[in-house]
Amino acid sequence: MARSRKSPEGGKEKAKTPYGLSSPPYSGKVGGNQLVIYVDYKPGEGKNDRMMVHNFLGWYAAKWYITRLIGDDAWEYQPWQHRPEDTCIITDRGIQIRMSNKRIKEVMDYEFASEEEAEWKDDQLARAIAQLKWGSWEHHPSNDNPIAEETRAIPLSKKELKAKRREEKSDIKKDKPVKERKPKIDKEGMLTAGDLASKLEVTPQEFRAALRKLKMVKPEGGWLFNKNDADDVMAKVKKELK
Repeated sequence: MARSRKSPEGGKEKAKTPYGLSSPPYSGKVGGNQLVIYVDYKPGEGKNDRMMVHNFLGWYAAKWYITRLIGDDAWEYQPWQHRPEDTCIITDRGIQIRMSNKRIKEVMDYEFASEEEAEWKDDQLARAIAQLKWGSWEHHPSNDNPIAEETRAIPLSKKELKAKRREEKSDIKKDKPVKERKPKIDKEGMLTAGDLASKLEVTPQEFRAALRKLKMVKPEGGWLFNKNDADDVMAKVKKELK
Protein backbone atom coordinates (compact mmCIF):
# COMPACT_ATOMS: atom_id res chain seq x y z
CA MET A 1 0.00 0.00 0.00
CA ALA A 2 1.59 3.25 -1.09
CA ARG A 3 1.79 6.20 1.26
CA SER A 4 -0.54 8.96 0.21
CA ARG A 5 0.89 12.44 0.54
CA LYS A 6 -0.76 15.85 0.09
CA SER A 7 0.69 19.32 0.13
CA PRO A 8 -0.87 21.50 2.83
CA GLU A 9 -3.15 24.20 1.46
CA GLY A 10 -2.54 27.75 2.60
CA GLY A 11 -4.97 28.86 5.27
CA LYS A 12 -6.16 32.09 6.79
CA GLU A 13 -4.19 33.62 9.64
CA LYS A 14 -5.46 32.05 12.85
CA ALA A 15 -6.05 33.85 16.13
CA LYS A 16 -3.73 32.59 18.87
CA THR A 17 -4.48 31.91 22.50
CA PRO A 18 -2.07 33.19 25.19
CA TYR A 19 -0.35 29.78 24.97
CA GLY A 20 0.40 30.02 21.25
CA LEU A 21 -2.49 27.72 20.34
CA SER A 22 -5.28 28.71 17.95
CA SER A 23 -7.79 27.09 20.33
CA PRO A 24 -7.84 24.73 23.31
CA PRO A 25 -7.31 21.06 22.30
CA TYR A 26 -10.62 20.03 23.87
CA SER A 27 -13.86 21.82 24.66
CA GLY A 28 -15.24 21.91 28.18
CA LYS A 29 -18.77 22.31 26.83
CA VAL A 30 -21.12 19.42 26.08
CA GLY A 31 -21.08 18.95 22.31
CA GLY A 32 -18.36 21.59 21.97
CA ASN A 33 -15.82 19.29 20.30
CA GLN A 34 -16.33 19.65 16.55
CA LEU A 35 -13.81 17.00 15.46
CA VAL A 36 -14.87 13.43 16.19
CA ILE A 37 -12.43 10.67 15.20
CA TYR A 38 -13.36 6.97 15.09
CA VAL A 39 -10.63 4.34 15.12
CA ASP A 40 -11.01 0.60 14.41
CA TYR A 41 -8.25 -1.99 14.45
CA LYS A 42 -8.42 -5.74 13.85
CA PRO A 43 -4.98 -6.99 14.99
CA GLY A 44 -5.48 -10.51 13.67
CA GLU A 45 -6.67 -13.99 14.50
CA GLY A 46 -6.84 -14.82 18.18
CA LYS A 47 -6.76 -11.15 19.23
CA ASN A 48 -9.70 -8.94 20.17
CA ASP A 49 -10.77 -6.13 17.87
CA ARG A 50 -9.93 -2.69 19.25
CA MET A 51 -11.84 0.58 18.94
CA MET A 52 -11.42 4.18 20.09
CA VAL A 53 -13.43 7.38 19.73
CA HIS A 54 -11.88 10.72 20.62
CA ASN A 55 -13.23 14.26 20.33
CA PHE A 56 -11.19 17.40 19.70
CA LEU A 57 -11.75 21.12 19.44
CA GLY A 58 -8.25 22.05 18.24
CA TRP A 59 -7.37 21.02 14.69
CA TYR A 60 -3.68 20.69 15.66
CA ALA A 61 -4.64 18.17 18.39
CA ALA A 62 -6.71 16.12 15.95
CA LYS A 63 -3.83 16.11 13.45
CA TRP A 64 -1.34 15.04 16.13
CA TYR A 65 -3.66 12.19 17.11
CA ILE A 66 -4.12 10.92 13.55
CA THR A 67 -0.43 11.15 12.62
CA ARG A 68 0.51 9.31 15.81
CA LEU A 69 -1.95 6.55 14.93
CA ILE A 70 -0.44 6.26 11.45
CA GLY A 71 3.16 6.39 12.65
CA ASP A 72 5.53 5.13 9.96
CA ASP A 73 2.91 2.93 8.31
CA ALA A 74 1.99 3.39 4.68
CA TRP A 75 -1.57 4.65 4.31
CA GLU A 76 -4.18 5.85 1.85
CA TYR A 77 -7.57 7.54 1.76
CA GLN A 78 -10.56 5.31 1.09
CA PRO A 79 -14.33 5.81 1.21
CA TRP A 80 -15.83 4.17 4.27
CA GLN A 81 -17.56 0.95 3.24
CA HIS A 82 -20.68 1.64 5.30
CA ARG A 83 -21.05 5.24 4.14
CA PRO A 84 -19.11 6.14 0.97
CA GLU A 85 -19.45 9.90 1.55
CA ASP A 86 -17.27 9.52 4.66
CA THR A 87 -13.54 9.40 3.95
CA CYS A 88 -11.25 7.27 6.11
CA ILE A 89 -7.55 6.51 6.33
CA ILE A 90 -6.47 2.86 6.11
CA THR A 91 -2.92 1.96 7.16
CA ASP A 92 -1.07 -1.13 5.99
CA ARG A 93 -1.18 -2.29 9.63
CA GLY A 94 -4.97 -2.41 9.28
CA ILE A 95 -5.91 0.60 11.39
CA GLN A 96 -8.95 2.47 10.07
CA ILE A 97 -9.31 6.15 11.05
CA ARG A 98 -12.59 7.82 10.12
CA MET A 99 -14.29 11.21 10.34
CA SER A 100 -17.56 12.39 8.84
CA ASN A 101 -17.60 13.52 5.20
CA LYS A 102 -14.13 14.56 4.03
CA ARG A 103 -13.16 16.21 7.32
CA ILE A 104 -10.20 13.88 7.80
CA LYS A 105 -8.53 15.30 4.69
CA GLU A 106 -9.00 18.82 6.03
CA VAL A 107 -7.38 17.81 9.32
CA MET A 108 -4.39 16.21 7.55
CA ASP A 109 -3.96 19.39 5.43
CA TYR A 110 -4.10 21.66 8.48
CA GLU A 111 -1.07 23.97 8.87
CA PHE A 112 0.15 24.47 12.42
CA ALA A 113 -0.31 28.08 13.50
CA SER A 114 2.68 28.12 15.87
CA GLU A 115 5.55 26.08 17.28
CA GLU A 116 3.37 25.35 20.30
CA GLU A 117 0.80 23.69 18.06
CA ALA A 118 3.45 21.71 16.17
CA GLU A 119 4.99 20.49 19.44
CA TRP A 120 1.71 19.82 21.27
CA LYS A 121 1.12 16.29 22.57
CA ASP A 122 -1.05 14.41 25.03
CA ASP A 123 0.67 11.67 27.07
CA GLN A 124 -2.62 10.04 27.96
CA LEU A 125 -3.55 9.73 24.29
CA ALA A 126 -0.06 8.41 23.55
CA ARG A 127 -0.76 5.60 26.03
CA ALA A 128 -4.14 4.94 24.44
CA ILE A 129 -2.50 4.68 21.00
CA ALA A 130 0.14 2.27 22.32
CA GLN A 131 -2.62 0.19 23.94
CA LEU A 132 -4.53 0.06 20.67
CA LYS A 133 -1.54 -0.89 18.51
CA TRP A 134 0.22 -3.37 20.76
CA GLY A 135 -2.26 -4.19 23.52
CA SER A 136 0.05 -2.71 26.14
CA TRP A 137 1.02 0.68 27.57
CA GLU A 138 4.60 -0.56 27.80
CA HIS A 139 7.12 0.49 25.14
CA HIS A 140 6.90 -1.83 22.17
CA PRO A 141 10.23 -3.02 20.70
CA SER A 142 9.06 -2.52 17.11
CA ASN A 143 11.30 -0.09 15.23
CA ASP A 144 8.34 1.47 13.45
CA ASN A 145 6.83 2.73 16.71
CA PRO A 146 6.62 6.53 16.27
CA ILE A 147 5.91 7.17 19.95
CA ALA A 148 8.47 4.77 21.37
CA GLU A 149 10.53 7.46 23.08
CA GLU A 150 7.39 8.98 24.58
CA THR A 151 5.98 5.75 25.94
CA ARG A 152 9.02 4.12 27.54
CA ALA A 153 8.39 5.71 30.94
CA ILE A 154 4.65 4.99 30.93
CA PRO A 155 3.59 2.80 33.88
CA LEU A 156 2.59 -0.81 33.33
CA SER A 157 -1.03 -1.86 33.45
CA LYS A 158 -2.28 -3.54 36.65
CA LYS A 159 -2.18 -6.95 34.97
CA GLU A 160 1.39 -6.44 33.72
CA LEU A 161 2.50 -5.04 37.09
CA LYS A 162 1.17 -8.11 38.94
CA ALA A 163 2.96 -10.41 36.48
CA LYS A 164 6.20 -8.47 36.92
CA ARG A 165 5.95 -8.66 40.73
CA ARG A 166 5.30 -12.40 40.57
CA GLU A 167 8.39 -12.79 38.40
CA GLU A 168 10.50 -10.71 40.80
CA LYS A 169 9.30 -12.75 43.79
CA SER A 170 10.12 -15.94 41.90
CA ASP A 171 13.67 -14.66 41.24
CA ILE A 172 14.11 -13.77 44.93
CA LYS A 173 13.05 -17.28 45.96
CA LYS A 174 15.53 -18.79 43.51
CA ASP A 175 18.40 -16.71 44.92
CA LYS A 176 17.43 -17.35 48.54
CA PRO A 177 19.69 -19.94 50.20
CA VAL A 178 17.92 -23.19 51.01
CA LYS A 179 17.62 -23.78 54.74
CA GLU A 180 18.90 -27.08 55.99
CA ARG A 181 16.16 -29.12 57.57
CA LYS A 182 16.76 -30.10 61.15
CA PRO A 183 16.82 -33.83 61.76
CA LYS A 184 13.54 -35.21 63.05
CA ILE A 185 13.70 -36.02 66.78
CA ASP A 186 12.30 -39.33 67.91
CA LYS A 187 10.16 -38.37 70.92
CA GLU A 188 8.89 -41.84 71.64
CA GLY A 189 9.55 -42.84 75.28
CA MET A 190 10.88 -39.37 76.13
CA LEU A 191 9.66 -37.30 79.10
CA THR A 192 8.92 -33.60 78.75
CA ALA A 193 9.67 -30.81 81.19
CA GLY A 194 5.93 -30.79 81.95
CA ASP A 195 6.01 -34.49 82.85
CA LEU A 196 8.89 -34.01 85.30
CA ALA A 197 7.39 -30.81 86.70
CA SER A 198 4.15 -32.60 87.61
CA LYS A 199 6.16 -35.21 89.53
CA LEU A 200 7.82 -32.44 91.53
CA GLU A 201 4.46 -30.68 91.91
CA VAL A 202 5.68 -27.45 90.32
CA THR A 203 4.57 -25.67 87.16
CA PRO A 204 6.31 -26.36 83.83
CA GLN A 205 7.38 -22.68 83.79
CA GLU A 206 9.11 -23.04 87.17
CA PHE A 207 10.76 -26.28 86.08
CA ARG A 208 12.13 -24.73 82.85
CA ALA A 209 13.32 -21.63 84.74
CA ALA A 210 15.29 -23.90 87.08
CA LEU A 211 16.82 -25.72 84.11
CA ARG A 212 18.02 -22.39 82.68
CA LYS A 213 19.47 -21.35 86.04
CA LEU A 214 21.35 -24.64 86.10
CA LYS A 215 22.72 -23.62 82.68
CA MET A 216 21.61 -26.86 81.18
CA VAL A 217 21.81 -26.97 77.37
CA LYS A 218 18.41 -27.23 75.74
CA PRO A 219 18.38 -30.21 73.34
CA GLU A 220 17.45 -29.82 69.60
CA GLY A 221 13.94 -31.18 70.11
CA GLY A 222 13.21 -29.11 73.22
CA TRP A 223 13.24 -30.05 76.91
CA LEU A 224 13.01 -33.81 76.46
CA PHE A 225 14.62 -36.38 78.73
CA ASN A 226 14.99 -40.12 78.54
CA LYS A 227 13.96 -42.21 81.54
CA ASN A 228 17.55 -42.93 82.56
CA ASP A 229 18.35 -39.21 82.98
CA ALA A 230 14.98 -38.12 84.40
CA ASP A 231 15.76 -38.87 88.07
CA ASP A 232 19.09 -37.02 87.94
CA VAL A 233 17.50 -33.95 86.28
CA MET A 234 14.63 -33.88 88.82
CA ALA A 235 17.10 -34.06 91.71
CA LYS A 236 19.05 -31.06 90.40
CA VAL A 237 15.90 -29.04 89.75
CA LYS A 238 14.47 -29.88 93.17
CA LYS A 239 17.67 -28.66 94.80
CA GLU A 240 17.60 -25.45 92.70
CA LEU A 241 14.01 -24.73 93.64
CA LYS A 242 14.65 -24.92 97.43
